Formats: sequence, C-alpha cells, structure tokens
Amino acid sequence: GSVSTRQAVQVHFMAYSWWYFSRGLRLPTLALLISSNNRMHVMMTSTIPLHAGSKSMPPMVQSSIGKKFGLEKGIIKPPSAEELWDWYEANGYAPTDPDPTYGNIWDSAQHLAFWLDSDTVRDRRVVELGCGVGIPGCVAAKLGAKKTIFLDREGFALHMACATASLNDISVGQIEDDTTQVSAIASDFHSARLHTTSLRPDILLASDVLYSDAIAMDDLAATCFELLAPQAGTAYIADPHQGRAFGARQTFIDACRKRGATVQEALLPSRDSLEPTVLLSIFF
Repeated sequence: GSVSTRQAVQVHFMAYSWWYFSRGLRLPTLALLISSNNRMHVMMTSTIPLHAGSKSMPPMVQSSIGKKFGLEKGIIKPPSAEELWDWYEANGYAPTDPDPTYGNIWDSAQHLAFWLDSDTVRDRRVVELGCGVGIPGCVAAKLGAKKTIFLDREGFALHMACATASLNDISVGQIEDDTTQVSAIASDFHSARLHTTSLRPDILLASDVLYSDAIAMDDLAATCFELLAPQAGTAYIADPHQGRAFGARQTFIDACRKRGATVQEALLPSRDSLEPTVLLSIFF
C-alpha cells in the first residue's frame, strides 16, 4: 500500500537514531516537523543537488537555509545525516567511526548564527570548534571577523564549510594568510591545542559539543583555556536547554571555572520551531 508522509518521516528518523542512542545521547528535537491539530507539516527549504557522491566525495546539495542567516547563496551540506551515513558505509568509511551528524543542521548552531552580531566579531580572530558545515563561522566572516578558522575532525565537513564560504563570496585561504577571510584545520578538540600559536583566537564559537563524559568535558575546557587565555578571549557555546548528555554542561562549566574563567548562562530567544537553546559566555 501507499506510505504516508508520517510513516516516511518516522522511517527516515529511525535510520540514524541509533547513532545517538549508542552513545547515550538525547535525541535532538526534529525541527523539521511540526504537529498541529493531529496533522504533520513538513517545513521545506529548497535544495539543489550538486554531487551524487563518488568513491572519494560524499553527496552534496546546495540548501537555501543559509538565507536565514544572511548567507544569501545558501550553504553546501550533505542531503541528510542518514544519507551521509549510507555513503560512509557503502564506501568503506564506517570502520573509522565517522560522525555523520553534520549532515543535519543543528538547532543550536542556528541559534548561535542568529545571535551573532558585528559588535561581537568585527576585526577579531574567530575559531569555530567542531564546526560541521560552518554556518556560525561563515556568519562571523560576513559580519566582519578579521579571520575565521574552521576546526572539525571530519575533513568532508571542512570541505563543505569552505565551499559555503566561497559560495557566499567569503575568501578562503591558508591559515597564515591574513588577506583571506576563512581557513580550516582538521582537528579534534584535544588536538586543537597543538595549533595554539597559529590559531590565536579572540573568539571561540561552538554548538552542540557538550555531550561526552567528565574526562572529555574537562579536556574541552582545557582546550578553550589554552586557546583563549593568552589573548583574554571569550568562548560562546550554544547548547540545547535540556542538554544532550546528563550533567555534561555543568561539568564543562565547572572545569572552565576551575581554570579561572567567568561563565554566564542565558536562554536564547525562541525562534520558530527551534529547540530551546542556552548560550554559555565564557571569559578567560
């Protein structure tokens, strides 16, 4: 028989929910869906297929969602997290434990992009840690950041973040070249400390990164401290209000305070159907 929109969405959602549950994480609100009067409505954003996927490059689309944040030509991203995971499996990447979640646009990243303004980033060096497809970082560059540097352990995510920048007339170049607006480094949170001298951020941005155990949260706080303290910099971290993992946010806050940081916590204004999100402002 025919498959309803609701049934199709449920199957689509279950296809990647294992990734969260296997790591003991809470699932994000599925902002794509809104229930009203027992009906299911799908919020559409236009997409243009760019690349079907090959042995060496994942599938990519150009999505109009970027227009909400001033990225008028859209963003480059995978079609979805589940389609990205299918590509990883089909092409032998699964044994390396890749993270497919950058295939979806996280609500906290959208909140952070909406919150940014030119007074916060103008003429400053900005690092987006765990950037995924780099929406907040690209917005920072558009708002006048002196240099924006994407950091993520997923090389394909960095490729798409830089492609989004270039698409929106943001210049891309080597990290040493201050005449270009954005650069990228493949790095996890811990290894980012190896690049302290070259990064020198005044501002660190991150979203939905507080989801691991106490050791990992302390490690992340140490990275923020080592990157920011020499410049007396500030981290702005957006995190779902309910938290993605129990106690992770408070553990991270305590670890930052242990290193002398002042931490402010504020609920960001609600927007459309986006998941309620908290902004941590961390001053070193």
